[in-house]
Amino acid sequence: MSEDDLDREFLRLSRILTKREVIDPTTSARCRRALLAADPAIIDPLHNLITVTTRENFTNVDEFEKFSQRHPELRLTALAIIRAWYLGYAGTPAPLDQGDNAQFVSYERALMFEPTRDATVIPTYARGGTDYWREPPNGIAHDKESST
Repeated sequence: MSEDDLDREFLRLSRILTKREVIDPTTSARCRRALLAADPAIIDPLHNLITVTTRENFTNVDEFEKFSQRHPELRLTALAIIRAWYLGYAGTPAPLDQGDNAQFVSYERALMFEPTRDATVIPTYARGGTDYWREPPNGIAHDKESST
């Protein structure tokens, strides 16, 4: 299977497993590459998952439990794909170790933020915008005037 075909099939599979009609193809390709970089051995199970879901016309993740009972060897691969989409990375980060296998997919498009997107800002290190640190916060000038 060519890289383009694999990207196309991974996108199809991602739409099914995440129950999303609209998924960014570029992020999908990045997710596939991150999964392979984190665990190169996932390539064969990924091909098998693509083949079996196509052959069985598996299109509803709500039936995943039944599907995984028929194909237990594909369950962990499917869950790795779902996990990468929701967390925004593939692999396992080791916070105190520089030798982990975590691979970044997307922070902003991680599906874990969807349930509260209308009520909360996605946490980032630059909540004040680009170069926000160049100017002191409004309260600092006022604080200096008050203390004199």
